[in-house]
Formats: sequence, C-alpha cells, structure tokens
Amino acid sequence: MKVILKGRYMFGLLLLFFVFFSYLFTLFKMQIGKHLFYDREATVLLSRVEKIKASRGEILDSNFNVLANNLTAFVLKVSLEQYYGMSLEDRDEMLDFLSSILGIERELILSKIEAPRGYLKDVEIVELSPEMLFRVAEKRSYYPAFLWTYSFKRNYLVDDSCSHPIGYVGRINQRELRSFYNVKGYDNNSTIGKLGIEQIYDSYIRGKEGLIKYRVDSRERKMDSGSIIEHMTPGNNIVLNINKDIQLLAKNTLGKRYGTVVVLKPSTGGVLALHNYPYYSMNDVYNKYSKEDYSFLNRAIQSVYPPASVFKLVLTTALLEEKVLDRARKIYCPGYFRVGNRVFHCWQRGGHGYVDLEHAVAHSCNVYFYILGLKYLGVEKIFKYAKEYGFGEKTGIDLPNEVSGLIPSPEWKEKFFNQPWVGGDTVNFSIGQGFLNATPMQIANMIAMIANEGVIYKPRIVNRILNGSTNEVILENVPEVLKKTDIISQNTFKFLKKYMRNVITYGTARNSVLTKAVEVGGKTGTGQTGVTGLENSSFVALAPYNASPSEQVVIFSLVEGRSNTDNMWSAKSVDLMMQGIFANQSYEDILKEYRPWYIR
Repeated sequence: MKVILKGRYMFGLLLLFFVFFSYLFTLFKMQIGKHLFYDREATVLLSRVEKIKASRGEILDSNFNVLANNLTAFVLKVSLEQYYGMSLEDRDEMLDFLSSILGIERELILSKIEAPRGYLKDVEIVELSPEMLFRVAEKRSYYPAFLWTYSFKRNYLVDDSCSHPIGYVGRINQRELRSFYNVKGYDNNSTIGKLGIEQIYDSYIRGKEGLIKYRVDSRERKMDSGSIIEHMTPGNNIVLNINKDIQLLAKNTLGKRYGTVVVLKPSTGGVLALHNYPYYSMNDVYNKYSKEDYSFLNRAIQSVYPPASVFKLVLTTALLEEKVLDRARKIYCPGYFRVGNRVFHCWQRGGHGYVDLEHAVAHSCNVYFYILGLKYLGVEKIFKYAKEYGFGEKTGIDLPNEVSGLIPSPEWKEKFFNQPWVGGDTVNFSIGQGFLNATPMQIANMIAMIANEGVIYKPRIVNRILNGSTNEVILENVPEVLKKTDIISQNTFKFLKKYMRNVITYGTARNSVLTKAVEVGGKTGTGQTGVTGLENSSFVALAPYNASPSEQVVIFSLVEGRSNTDNMWSAKSVDLMMQGIFANQSYEDILKEYRPWYIR
C-alpha cells in the first residue's frame, strides 16, 4: 500500500514539474524567442496617427499690410475609443466637468462627440486657454478620454469694418461636410472659411494637413515624440485690392448709419473698399447680434434698393443714343405730372420751370424724366439701356451669395402680378423707382462703364495669391471684362461725365461735395422705401471726372431710411472720402484741416 502511495506521489510531483517547466519554456519563448514579433505586433496595435494642422495663409491689403494671420492655440479633443469605454456614470461626470470649466452647455459638447465621425477616432471640442488646459490636464488621470493638441487660431488684425469682404472661419458643419464629400482633406474636425474671401478662396488659404505617427500605451499616453508620415504644407497668402486706409475712411465717413460704401477702380474692377454698417466682429463671430440689424448681411451685393435718381443717367444715355428728343429742347416742370387720375410729384414741389437735358440732370428734375420716359422712350428702350449697364445681372464679384436685382418689364409684371403694365409703371421706372431694384455694386459698375467709356470689369476683392512658402505668384486676378457695349458711343459718355460734373458745380450736390483736392462728377439719389418719411439717400461719384480711367475711382454711398436724418449725408460722406483719398488725409486729418461747414 505504501509503495502504491509513494508511486502516486512521485507521479504527481513529476507532473507538477513538467507543467512548471512547460510554462517556463513558453514564457521564455515569448519573452526572448519571439520578442521582436510581439513587440512589432504591439506597436501596430498601439500606434496612433494624428493630423498636423496646417497654418492658414495670411491675408494682406494692397500695400501688404497684414489683415489676418494665425495664433498658436491648444485644442481639447476627446478620444472616442476611451469615451465609449467609460461607464455611463463616468461619462456624465466628464461632461459636467467640461461644461463647468468651458462655459458650454453639456448638450452641445455631447452633440459634438456623438455626431457622425466616419473613420475619425478623436473629436475636437473647443480651443483651450492656458488656464483651461491646466484644469483639463489635472483631470487626465480621472478622464483618460481627454486629449489636447497644438493648433492654430485665426487672428484678425484689421478693423471689423472689413468683416464682409474678408469673412471668418469656423468648424465645418454636417451640411458643409456633405458638400465637400468628394473633396480630399475635409473631415468633421476641419476649420473652413464661412463668409467673404475666407470662404471663396478656402482651398487656396487652408493649406494641406500633415500626418504624424505615435506609439501610445493602453491609456492613450504617447510613448515617443512621433515620426512624420506626411509634412504639413502652409496655406497660400492672399493679397487684396482693398486698401485698409480707404476702408477705414469709408467706415468713419458713414459712421453708425445703416448703409454701405463701395470704392472701385474702374480701369481694373479692383475693389478698394467695401464697407457695410452694421458689421460683425471677426474675432468674436459667435457673439449675439440683433436679427433686426442683419450684421452679417453684405448690403453691397446682397441687398437691393431702388437706384432712384442715379438711374436718370440711364435715360439720359437712351435719349442721346436714340435721339428721340433734342437735348437742347426745354420741357416745363410745374412740380407735378398727371397720368390719368394719378399725380406724380417732382421733388421740387414748386417746379423747376423750363429745363433742358443738361439742367434736368444737374437739378434732378423728376418731371423732365417722367415725360422723357413715358412719351418719348417707352418701357422697352429703358429696359434695353438698363440691361446694357448691367442691371438685373450679377456682377460676378469674388464674394458669396450675390443677388442679381431686377429690371421690370410688362411680361414680368403680367407673370408675377397677373396685371398689365400701365403708364404709371413707366413713370416710376423713369426715375429709378417702382419695381426696379439694384445692388450698390451694380450702381458702382454703371459709373465704371461711364468712366471706361463702354467697358465694365468684374469687381475683384482679391488681387493675387502667393505661395505660402516661396511667395511666388500662383494666381493673379487680371482684369476680366464683364460687359462691353456696342450701342453706346464715346460721345455719349463724354456728355454724361460733363452732366455729372454739373451736379457738383451748380446742381443738387453743390453744397455737399466741396473738396478742392480733386474735381468730382456725381449724381444724387433719393429712394422710396414704402414707409412715409423714410427715404434712402444715395450718391455716386467719379473722380477725377475727366481723367484717364487708370487715375479714377468710383465711390457709391447709400444711407438707409431708418438712419437717414440728413438726406444729403451720402453725398457728404463721398466728399470726405474724396478729400481723404486725393489729399492723402486720414479721417482725423480731414476733421482738423478740411473741416467743411457740415461737420463744424
């Protein structure tokens, strides 16, 4: 019996030694023999590829002053793998913590985390200040889903009056991402241009992201400094036609009046200034703005207004070309004009007496143009010349969301109102009122055609694009013809410039445009808004009025009725701008040295 027990004991002991040495051998084999294999496998499993953010290109004005660049910043990210590996209770605690230190509603943070991500493993939440970064880092051991990365923050150095032409940047949303579905380089974490040239030229400015590969441990901690797989390419730099000094002058002369100012170089289409009030802060774009203010509305190309008496230059063109009436023939203005039972008034209620074409333009006599339009030209000829000047068509400016305006016609009225065109419609059409509407940019373009004696160039905000690394020119916006007339003669344009000069010397702007720095030609306009007592005030000007187009500028200024306490302020604002541009004076210099009667 003892022999049997001893045998069993020895067998069990041998079996135990066999199991132990088998385990030891296997362990040795894994640790030593297959070390390289398992090390390589672990590296593959615990490697992480991250994107290297590309720096967005700089935006420069026409004199190479920097308007927009980038600041370095840290961005909070959440690892989706770690987040979904946490308990629901821990997730809630993490969201509450983030909400408390970031000042963001937890629902918004949650929506960013749970948005469709495709292949992405991390989601960017928000930029972190140094203080926020410190607090997040303190909680890293509690919430391993926290990550942060080095990034760039757009920094606008120019006055916010440039907000409409420049635009701003922001995180891509789902609708925008769908529109970029087939475009390489865009994902849920992309920052894109939202408005202005930031949007239109986004593919040039944004650069190309790089890729870097890290080894991480099971808690997503980086184990090395990483190796670059693809190098980042910085964005290209954009040079504008906008001159920041002229832009600031436009802002100061318009003041806090709702409206817009456009400054064009007629010989090229270059936009030297484009200012709207109100505007928004480019560095704080998500601040609260009143819906009634429409701060994001680019009035210069997205709002339409009756051209008002500025449109009388179109009828003047039609008269000179069609020769339906001798320009020297005088028409009597008693201050009103009857069409059937309706009475249409002249702005000069006492009447202008007998006026010929030249004096009708200078004094903006409504009755003269009522009669010219209704009895001599007719709606078809007015429509023809309005079309020739570019009304009713987009200008093709390199900014988003431009509208085309409207030239009405009998067919249009029948289609939309199921009513026939009547004489009163032609009367209103003849002085730029009624159904007719246009953008400020279209009106500026009309004067550019007069300056160029028959050619309109596409307005351009951007002059050229430079390589972000070498400064080589990679795109240049050469002047591009938008319209070229073959039905308006050079002689007619010369008459128009002369008549515009008369508006300044003895006409409706004689007490408003007083600068001696340059000879100005212009035309006043007072547009109806449909609200009694509220009229838009507008003025368009060309200077020097009789010089070569390459030396000239066109300025259009409009003050909306709700802030139009001075019906001639649009003309006065242009006067101040012409003084500043041609006397090389800042707004402060103008107030001290020029000091016209209306600002003393």
